[in-house]
Amino acid sequence: CLAKDTEVKVPESILKELTQLAGLDIKALQREQLNRRIKRLINDLFVPEVEDRRRAAEELDKIGKAEINVVAALVKALKDNDSEVRQSVAQTLGKLRNSSEEVQQGLLGIVKNQKDDSQVRLYAEEALIKLGNISEKVQQGLLTIVQNQNDDSKVRSDAAKALGKLGNISEEVQQGLLTIVQNQNDDSKVRSDAAKALGKLGNISEEVQQGLLTIVQNQNDDSK
Repeated sequence: CLAKDTEVKVPESILKELTQLAGLDIKALQREQLNRRIKRLINDLFVPEVEDRRRAAEELDKIGKAEINVVAALVKALKDNDSEVRQSVAQTLGKLRNSSEEVQQGLLGIVKNQKDDSQVRLYAEEALIKLGNISEKVQQGLLTIVQNQNDDSKVRSDAAKALGKLGNISEEVQQGLLTIVQNQNDDSKVRSDAAKALGKLGNISEEVQQGLLTIVQNQNDDSK
């Protein structure tokens, strides 16, 4: 009964007594329960009811199992047609900290989609930060967002912050951020966050250091 119905609530003392009498392994039984629950939640990610899909993502977050089948299902659910579901899925992927290329590209796809809800895009950026060790391809994708002056300024600023928090970005991306900082026609908040991102890296090239120094010395620059 316990193995087949994950909703059954049996007091721990009774469970131990029953398993001893039946000669069962309680830990193996609990693992089986958990596996069945995870399988059910994966299925619930794709049911017609929005609330059930959102709840499934949140419950998988609480369980915290970054198994291949769980991660694959969550990446697929990033394309859900409900923004709150996509937001919950992005949060869960960030907390599971599976930094596979599949996860990185899935989250980046949301961040790059200007038609998506800005709040969802910000959650996806936060998830990428939590992954930590993201590929140079994804770094370049975040830089592209920062460089796009037609995009939401908050999303651009947070993309710059994300690059700064990663702590180890390529010199090409560093140069891209510097170019943004140097562009006085760009949004001052975006430029400021790009400058702060470079300042947090600690491993910036001498050329980028000189570029930042020039900006600091320019009394007419408002990005400092």
